[in-house]
Amino acid sequence: GCGSWCSHRAYRYTYIICAVRCKIYFVRKVDWHDFTKENLVNTRCMYKMQIFQETLAAVVDATDVGREQILSGCKQEEVVDARALLIKLMSDKGLYPMQISNISGLNSRSVTQFLLSFRERINSRKILRMNYEALKNQLGIA
Repeated sequence: GCGSWCSHRAYRYTYIICAVRCKIYFVRKVDWHDFTKENLVNTRCMYKMQIFQETLAAVVDATDVGREQILSGCKQEEVVDARALLIKLMSDKGLYPMQISNISGLNSRSVTQFLLSFRERINSRKILRMNYEALKNQLGIA
């Protein structure tokens, strides 16, 4: 179902499927002889990291702010906007604030604050709004 993990055994392979918002995002084929709970956990981590890497790369390309700057504590306005954009897009992709915090290395309180203030930030910055809409389309977020 939506937002759940399920597996389907077909012959000697298990297909691990991640369904989020009724869309299948990731399928991994695992030989069921080697299938363990650890494989499922690793698949979940890989899926979250895949979202993070894909989203971060898109934000870096759109904003011309470096990856290291986005993940740092830099307080320059364009860097903070890029960081807010990354956090909002990851949230839109279905990750919870604590998951975003764990993956990105950002403080969980900061992640929550970015999400709460994003609407205000996007209303006052036209380029941020344009980047957000373009990245939503590029990343397939409804």
